[in-house]
Order: sequence, then structure tokens, then C-alpha cells
Amino acid sequence: MSERPLAGPVALVTGAARGLGHATALRLAADGYTVAVNDITDDGRLSDLAKRIGGVPVPADISDPAAAPAMIAAISERAGPVQVLVANAAAMAMSPFLAASPGDWWRHIDVNLSGHFRLIQAVIPAMRAAGHGRIVAPRAGALWVCRAGSEPVKLSASSVCGTA
Repeated sequence: MSERPLAGPVALVTGAARGLGHATALRLAADGYTVAVNDITDDGRLSDLAKRIGGVPVPADISDPAAAPAMIAAISERAGPVQVLVANAAAMAMSPFLAASPGDWWRHIDVNLSGHFRLIQAVIPAMRAAGHGRIVAPRAGALWVCRAGSEPVKLSASSVCGTA
């Protein structure tokens, strides 16, 4: 049985437990959005944030192929269709390029590129049906400062640009 939808247009912010994602969730809520907040796990910060803003906590690892459709279904049932996606989550293991492990490389790709690719695919049908929607990827259009050790982060995060 689904609960009564919450008030306001619905936004999903990934990587919302701290930093830019947290601040974005607070701002969207202040602007009248019902905000679903995501992070890889909920150590209490995600639930606290959701309670504070009257939102919906949806902890999940976006690198898991099943996570995006399950999150979007849960948000849609609880609050309504997602109209704004803030694709903020990021894997950020920093090391010198030649010392980077294949595991770290693929973690960056799985979160920063594939995870957001699947989220974007999951939200677009409802956005198209509504005739509008917004997808924001904070790192995708960023000016990257070349710094040793950040190559996997830069390459995977910048690849999100243009996927929507």
C-alpha cells in the first residue's frame, strides 16, 4: 500500500550525506521540493537529513545495476515521480596514476559513470511523460585542475557530461 504523496515537486540528490550533496538537499527543500536523499549507506546522517527536510531516505550503492530502478520506484511510490536529479555521488580514491589499482579504476567507472548512467535512464521516462525535468551533474561541467593522482576521478566523472 503506497503512502500519500509528499508535497512539492520531487528531487533526488545522490551523495547527500555530506558536503555539496547535503547542502543541495537543504537548499532544494528550502525551495519547496520534496527531496529524496541517497548515499551508499545510512550511518544516521541520511535519515537525519531526510527527517530534517521532510524528505525520503534512499540509501543504495548506485554502482549496483539494480539500485537505480529500485530507488526510483521507491521514491515514486512514496513521493511521486522524480523531476530533478542531482547526480552528485562520487567514488574518489586518489593515488598516483601508475599506482592505481584496477579495482579503484573500476569503482570510479562503476559509480561516477555507470551508476549515474543508470539513474539518468531511470528518471527520464517520467520526465518525458511530464514534459519537463532537470538533470544536474555537478562534476560533469567542472573545470578540472590537473593534479597527480586524480586521473580516474576526472576521467570517469567528466564522462557523465552529455549523457542526458
